Amino acid sequence: MAQSTPTVADLMTSTVTAVPASDTILRALEHMSDAQIHHFPVVDEAHHVVGIVSDRDLLGGLAGDARRSDPISTVMSRDVVTVQRSTPAHEAVKLLIDHRFHALPVVDATGVLVGVLSSRDLLAVAYEALRGRS
Repeated sequence: MAQSTPTVADLMTSTVTAVPASDTILRALEHMSDAQIHHFPVVDEAHHVVGIVSDRDLLGGLAGDARRSDPISTVMSRDVVTVQRSTPAHEAVKLLIDHRFHALPVVDATGVLVGVLSSRDLLAVAYEALRGRS
């Protein structure tokens, strides 16, 4: 019997913290601290991904000209690489490695956010595999 190729759906986190582009840098940092995460997707009113922001983006902005009251849209990355649930997991991992990302938003066919695949998700898989539980 052939083994099926794991997909992003098999590894992703479905409970996602996403924020609107109008949230302030300070509010975004608070969200990250509360959720103990380092990045999250930025969405519009219809929950379409319009950006992604990391703690490095936020802190880098504050080290420059940004103020804590500025919207995260001033520091977020707008050219977001996304994947779908059906994307083979190895292709998503290659994107993470090639682009030096730590997270990929997962969207449905209409671009609506449905999850995130992060380096933490992949480390959990690696941990289980290294323990002999693949």
